Amino acid sequence: MASNGAMPESYHGYAATDLYAVDAHFGTLEDYSHLSAALHAKGMKLLIDLVPNHLGVLHPWMLDPPAPEWFHGTLQNHRLTQFDFYQLVDPHAPRQAWSAITDGWFTDEMPDLNQENPLVSHYLIQNALWWVETATSTAFAWIHFRMWIAPSGMIIM
Repeated sequence: MASNGAMPESYHGYAATDLYAVDAHFGTLEDYSHLSAALHAKGMKLLIDLVPNHLGVLHPWMLDPPAPEWFHGTLQNHRLTQFDFYQLVDPHAPRQAWSAITDGWFTDEMPDLNQENPLVSHYLIQNALWWVETATSTAFAWIHFRMWIAPSGMIIM
């Protein structure tokens, strides 16, 4: 859903370059808001696909991150995700195996956000709330491996 700007290989929104804009092939934010209102008027809901794990390397933060620990790694020095996902559900898997899946860049063009950083987590939650308030989204599909545990103890997946 989020704009991928000039990331032509990222038609699906996983390499967002602007977390507050609708990707051009979906229309505009105004189009999205009109669709949401029309669906709500018919008693239906609108689900938005947000991807809080990754951005695209063309996002402005890659050249000027808000904090040094904003990403897992840098453009020059990062590891790629290991794709042996069964480790995530194996209660006996070592922490290092889990980390190799969740803390790596999905591709060299998709930097992984450091969601353990409270500032990053807070930003991503605020961004999700912005979509609810601005575009009147009523549900989310969050594609990620991490869970957020809010200060209240609530688990946000």
